Amino acid sequence: MLIAITILTLLFACTNEGERHVVPNDYMTPELRARVDQLKSDLASEATNESSIVERADLLADWIDAYAMAGGEVGIDAPRVRLQATLAPTGQQAVNQSRNVDQFIREFILRDEEGSLGLLTSDTLGPFVVSSMAELRQTWRVGTKPIVTGGGFWVARHFNANWGTFQTENPAAAGYVSISTDDDDAVFERETIMASGPHGGFRSPQPAIHFAWLKVNWIVAPVSPLLTVIEVRVAQE
Repeated sequence: MLIAITILTLLFACTNEGERHVVPNDYMTPELRARVDQLKSDLASEATNESSIVERADLLADWIDAYAMAGGEVGIDAPRVRLQATLAPTGQQAVNQSRNVDQFIREFILRDEEGSLGLLTSDTLGPFVVSSMAELRQTWRVGTKPIVTGGGFWVARHFNANWGTFQTENPAAAGYVSISTDDDDAVFERETIMASGPHGGFRSPQPAIHFAWLKVNWIVAPVSPLLTVIEVRVAQE
């Protein structure tokens, strides 16, 4: 959730250049840290299932709370994970929710490692003139964790009405989205995915643009030169 978890915020959760959320190095109590480290190890050896979801979801919720109390960004879905501990799912629901719990664990493993998610910035945060075209340029510099082949960028929409449709065909039209990078070896392919939830479709999955990362021919270093730029052109109504 989580490469997906990272680009999810792309279109609406940017900071001005140089600003970022800083979470203390250890925002957990020693007891919680030990339990979280064990959870990471457990997930590496076995996926969450109906027999383990209650315990893991409850611990994950404590982890998310601690991260949020320390000033970390947790999104809108992560805090709801405790429901899987208080209202234990069964059957197919347990399968679906176990998958979600594991996605959140992997997301917060990344959040727990300083610098892993890189930095998303924008110098075009508004205000914008009503009924006019505006170009939003947002830049993400990769952190200590790279994008892997098969991952990519989901251009998510915010949960609002009359949001229009993103497209990649006509640069002069509303909702145009493009992607570029300063890495000459990077290859992206535009594809359509079906996205659910507040940044996709509430009642049912809705089509969304995804820039798939097909090839990368560089060795990851602690500080990578990769710079990925997303440009979005929208009409303000």
